[in-house]
Amino acid sequence: MPADERQDQRTAILASVKPGDAVEGVVATQLYASHAAAMECSRRAMLPGQPVEAKQINLTLAAKLTKANATQVEALKKYPSKGQQKVIVEHVHVYQGGQAIVGQVTPGGSGKNMEAQPHAVGYAKGPEMRCANQKRQALPVPGNA
Repeated sequence: MPADERQDQRTAILASVKPGDAVEGVVATQLYASHAAAMECSRRAMLPGQPVEAKQINLTLAAKLTKANATQVEALKKYPSKGQQKVIVEHVHVYQGGQAIVGQVTPGGSGKNMEAQPHAVGYAKGPEMRCANQKRQALPVPGNA
């Protein structure tokens, strides 16, 4: 294949992937390489006068490379560099006895955010909830009767 055709293929693949960072650029390059290798194996398998074993080897390699190509496309789809997910909460109800945190929450944090944000609600004390049945009945204990 002439060099200008190879360059056109590379450009087309990179244009369709539009890599946003180095990792996507590497996967796009691998995508081009596996595609080009699969096409070369397919071309060699179609050459006239090939022994059956050579055709079979080239077609097997082309199939493996095509599968690798599909796996690379899936990896690109799953790669999270397309932007951060953002959730906006517009309205919150906090009932008596409930708790609410305003601000960024760090998993396993020690409450440092509360000090930096004096407007944050840490704990809202309210009346305890009472049971409707003030006189509770004990449940029977299961036995081997």
